[in-house]
Amino acid sequence: IVPGNIVLTAEPAGLTYLWNVGTPPYTTQVITVDIAGLYGVTVTNAFGCTGFASVNLGTELVIDGSFTNYNSALPAFTTEYVNKSQSFYNGVWNSGIMLENTYAVDTSAWSNWPLLTFIGYHIYMHGKDHTNNTVGPRNFMMVNGSNSVIPLPTPHNRIIWQQNFTVIPNRDYYFSAWAMNLTYGNCAQLRFEINGTQVGSIADLSTAPPVTSEAAINLSNWVRFYSTPLWTAPVGVTTAVVRIVNLNLADGGNDFGLDDTSFGLLA
Repeated sequence: IVPGNIVLTAEPAGLTYLWNVGTPPYTTQVITVDIAGLYGVTVTNAFGCTGFASVNLGTELVIDGSFTNYNSALPAFTTEYVNKSQSFYNGVWNSGIMLENTYAVDTSAWSNWPLLTFIGYHIYMHGKDHTNNTVGPRNFMMVNGSNSVIPLPTPHNRIIWQQNFTVIPNRDYYFSAWAMNLTYGNCAQLRFEINGTQVGSIADLSTAPPVTSEAAINLSNWVRFYSTPLWTAPVGVTTAVVRIVNLNLADGGNDFGLDDTSFGLLA
């Protein structure tokens, strides 16, 4: 273990390796990981004989961080954005997520209305999920960024995503999520907040590749933001209120996708 990471080594040496993580999958004997999950590797010798081993690392605390099991009537997270899931763009100026302060969870942001009327939320947004899962819908959270603060109980940037966790004082926790531009201009700046304090790196989407068409969508559009390297629960603290907020309040752009949110114990 190194600070904020765990090093996994496949044995024996001198063979070929194919891990179940990475894009494309890692092929080195040694990998470094910083998120809870099931890690497996297939090892092949010179004669083509293979063997497989796996290990389940850490404790994931986030419920449905990939949005695969999203239930619009009962989301696993709380937010201060207006839910427009399944309210597709229909040619009306305020339908879908054409307005600021709205979001949807689904498989595609772009609306090709009127050719397709049962998919898409915005005529200028382009985005698809980061998880790239093989089971279940490839959902992600798509957001038309806020241009205002919430005034009460104290002024604060609108909460995009929040879950609350029971934590153990003096234990180290990691957090991580992925974001992408859905349009380009006035790009979002996303960051985690724990118990009211901003922590970790910032996903400055002005440095991310722009997405201007469906053909331009791929996994390289996504930017990770995360703990640097860990968050330690203070003495006496047994609850972590974990939020994602946008530091940018500009309108006209500021539209982004969110996926694969994670918070937990690594070891």
